[in-house]
Amino acid sequence: RLLHDGVHCIWYRDLDDCVARVHELLPDHARRERVRRDGEAFVRRHHTYDARLPFLLAQRPWENPLG
Repeated sequence: RLLHDGVHCIWYRDLDDCVARVHELLPDHARRERVRRDGEAFVRRHHTYDARLPFLLAQRPWENPLG
């Protein structure tokens, strides 16, 4: 629920699925770059100490921006 498959990262279920996903993505440089870029931007925006510290100090659970 934290990151979305194909948007921020690429998920796989097991070794066979991982290999299939790699074969699917190898020829698609633009898609790989988009997922990498969007995932990095999301993490840098929402998963820094600056983003998390207000929740820790207020003793509130972290709120996932994806809902």
